[in-house]
Amino acid sequence: MITVFGATGTTGAPLVDTLLAKGATVRTVTSDPSKLDALKAKGCDAVAADFTDPAVLARACDGAEKIYLVTPAHLDMRQWKANVIKAAKAAGVRHVVVATGLGASPKAGLTFGKWHSETQELLKQSGLDWTFVQPTYFMQNLLWQVSNIAKDAVYYDDLGGPVAWIDARDIADVAAEALTAPGYEGKALGLTGPEALAAEDIAALLSEVAGRTVTCAPCRPRMRKRAWWPVGCRMRSPEPWSNWPPSRPRATLPASRQRSATCWAARPVDLLVSSPRTGMHSCSDLAAPPLYLELVPPLEAVTQIDHLFMFRDAGVLSRRGSGRFATDLFTLSITCDDSDGARVSLAEPRPCFTPRPRPFQGVVAGLRLSSRPQRLTDCKVLDMLALELGRVQTEEDDLPALVAVLDGLAKGLRFAAPPGAYSDRTERRKVRAETGVSRRRLAASRRFRQALGQLASQTLPLSDMALDAGYYDQSHLSAACRTFASKPPGALRAQSATIRFGLSLQDARLKDRLRVVINE
Repeated sequence: MITVFGATGTTGAPLVDTLLAKGATVRTVTSDPSKLDALKAKGCDAVAADFTDPAVLARACDGAEKIYLVTPAHLDMRQWKANVIKAAKAAGVRHVVVATGLGASPKAGLTFGKWHSETQELLKQSGLDWTFVQPTYFMQNLLWQVSNIAKDAVYYDDLGGPVAWIDARDIADVAAEALTAPGYEGKALGLTGPEALAAEDIAALLSEVAGRTVTCAPCRPRMRKRAWWPVGCRMRSPEPWSNWPPSRPRATLPASRQRSATCWAARPVDLLVSSPRTGMHSCSDLAAPPLYLELVPPLEAVTQIDHLFMFRDAGVLSRRGSGRFATDLFTLSITCDDSDGARVSLAEPRPCFTPRPRPFQGVVAGLRLSSRPQRLTDCKVLDMLALELGRVQTEEDDLPALVAVLDGLAKGLRFAAPPGAYSDRTERRKVRAETGVSRRRLAASRRFRQALGQLASQTLPLSDMALDAGYYDQSHLSAACRTFASKPPGALRAQSATIRFGLSLQDARLKDRLRVVINE
């Protein structure tokens, strides 16, 4: 049996089809449970697995003789591959075919090249038979820029020189050969396309296929980094990818079977002339509906953090002149909007309501803090938050990953130790200096926010809900609702409506933590 990790990815999906056509017994592994039925319909076993879960990885490798290993481009990709190699060795797997990259070396000019080299050395030292599939730049990567090409008729050169682009289906064909035929153990198979294309060549090809003139322009470093957010890895080096070699193919795929860039580009022509919502995302062109959600913080941070939040909008919820909630708490956030990058900010408390001067177009996620932190977490977590922010920009399915990063950020913040020798009067004065409101007002606003999240329940009596939220009785709750929302609790409940959450918000880890959800 052959286990294919990343079975719904760029190279994994065509590999599964090729192996099944060869009559191989295949077990597919994906991180998306919603795709299991489609994989099983092809006639193969399907497993939902997380690269960080050793028990699930062990089940995925159990009984397999060979494995194809590829992971998404991610800051944790080295550890993910190491986890799979460890599970494969424990399960008795004989041969591992791993997808790395052409030019992988400890001295590579690209960060990815160094990371791939570490994985290759780890696999060599494991004692398992190995084969390295080392492709150059995927033709499918061109889809990251379809929005720019469709809107501005511009292809941004993020490579910095001629590169022999390769079709992911050709990579899958080579991987299938290495998995099903003998003689590939201990070999590194360098893969390139049939021709080296510069940026001008790509622009000319796109012009021919799309039926209109497409120009090329250099890709600025910030744009290059931002292009990598949707795939989960913010590049550490902004240098052009000019060391992708334009050499001829060095693997076993016959030249007659290689797919040229011209043949491949003719396939997504409808994407290039329409206006899709993918590629190098433009925050002013959001496809997903507006959404604002709050979740309770992880238990380790509940004493210092009021809630986590994520807000995605194209101006519907945040139209000009609409309400901007005043806050008596600090807000640590990362925003992705029409600028070239993400912005990290720690906002001071606002004592009063202010209208919005303009609509907000983009996504923002962060934490509502009880006080100013003494020290922020390391930059790696902030980078990861920026990556996941790019993913949820046009779809909701990556919310669990975003919340996981927010949880990590919440756990990594450092606050001053609670005062032990202050008098009550001094402590009240410090709370007002930090938050802009009195200690009693701060507690009352927190209690009201908790009650606001429970008002959507149509079955729980208001009296019971008041007690659960920390009020003395229903009249105490009514007074708070009139103070903070100018409406009685019954009117607020009447405004609430059942929201049909997407797949990600049905995740029990999020559903049990939801406090407030607003959409259009």
